[in-house]
Amino acid sequence: MEKNIKDLTIDDRHRYFYKGKQVPGVSEILDAERFVDLSFVPDDVLDDANNFGHATHHALYLEDRKELDWSTLDLHLIPYVEAWKKFCEDLKFVPNIELAEQMMYSKRWGFAGTPDKPGKMKLRNAIIDIKTANVKQKATALQLGGYQTLVEEYTKKPYTVKGAVYLYETGKYSWVKFPDPNDKHVFIGAVSNYHWKKKNIRGYPDAK
Repeated sequence: MEKNIKDLTIDDRHRYFYKGKQVPGVSEILDAERFVDLSFVPDDVLDDANNFGHATHHALYLEDRKELDWSTLDLHLIPYVEAWKKFCEDLKFVPNIELAEQMMYSKRWGFAGTPDKPGKMKLRNAIIDIKTANVKQKATALQLGGYQTLVEEYTKKPYTVKGAVYLYETGKYSWVKFPDPNDKHVFIGAVSNYHWKKKNIRGYPDAK
């Protein structure tokens, strides 16, 4: 994939635009195709979780670059950063700071996304997703399949390890691998379904 990130933007509603045209993101596709359903979660709870998740991601972003000022770090975030550091040490994971939290667009499939932590795990290319909510969903495998598609297209290298690390307020973590190579293909199928429905079904993705 060409390094076309300069043509990709995101607004405050987390909508992606490529060369000024709105394009779907990984989460949007999974939501529209009903792989993920958060309708049972109250809006205020969801907003709080998203805000905390964003704050944690930013702290980890700075920590990976050795730019985090621990003296100004919110006390609630400290155990999450410590859990992340322990995960990296235990699993021998080294994040690629050039690719981490980098918006990407797939010209081939027509979707965008922001992979959390591409990098190396014991010398194997890996994609790690950060979770701060203790809700394990099977659709995370497809989310990572989407990120795998983006990163492989961008770097032109295979990524053979994908998984989610759940960080807890206790300073501990849990690691869930998603080894099925078909996750990527299922996600690509969802992208194709999304584009077909968007073109042919009035009101999609909001149509019931």
